[in-house]
Amino acid sequence: MKKIIGFLFCTLFVGAAHSQDGHLVTPANATVSIEKLSAADWQADLQFLQQTVHKDYSFLFKKVTAAEFDAAVDKLYKAMPGLEVHERVAGLARIISLFKYGHTSLGWRQSPFKYHVAPVNFYWFSDGLYAEGADKNYASIVGAKLLKIEGVPVMQVLEAIKPLVSAENEQFFKAYGLDFIAIPEALHAQGVTKELKPTVTYTFEKDGKTFDQILSAREGFHLPRNYGFATPGPDWISTRIRILRPFT
Repeated sequence: MKKIIGFLFCTLFVGAAHSQDGHLVTPANATVSIEKLSAADWQADLQFLQQTVHKDYSFLFKKVTAAEFDAAVDKLYKAMPGLEVHERVAGLARIISLFKYGHTSLGWRQSPFKYHVAPVNFYWFSDGLYAEGADKNYASIVGAKLLKIEGVPVMQVLEAIKPLVSAENEQFFKAYGLDFIAIPEALHAQGVTKELKPTVTYTFEKDGKTFDQILSAREGFHLPRNYGFATPGPDWISTRIRILRPFT
């Protein structure tokens, strides 16, 4: 009982400390061994979360009704025994995202479970989604327009991962929701990929040519960036000339 909630409430309701990139910087509860939790543990914590929201945070029921919230909780509760850890975390993220408050979210970056990130930074420009920065080993994709992820059209993928993001509006999602298309665990949990694997295959368009690129995701990797844009370094490149336009 309450084995996850110590971590959960740090990431859900403590929104004062943010990095420049807009992510919570509250440290995770390192004492939680999340792999050892049983389905019953997760279910108990989910119920505790539900009861606490009703008791102390009922003001969150603005963009979702209490009945809709309870129905989503009940659905996840019943599904818990058949889910993997990353799917359970995604389920909790979907529950919290129902409130659509930007500072009320379940941040994967602070969670005690292990997940992976493909070394690419995407940015939503006026004419589409582009690889704005990437590891130097994938230099060919920098400046390329993203068309598909694992063979699925990019707009379809974005709709699939949108329930994970506590987006107050479309612009908020564009700013902070794109991280999930680089996380294999998120793509699998949301049904974009049929199996969980350590790589992500992207389809790009650049210089009139369309090509696929397989990126190997890295455990716990944090994208080197500032204000949404890649920060160039020895192993990281960006399309932007920062001397001329550092943050625009």
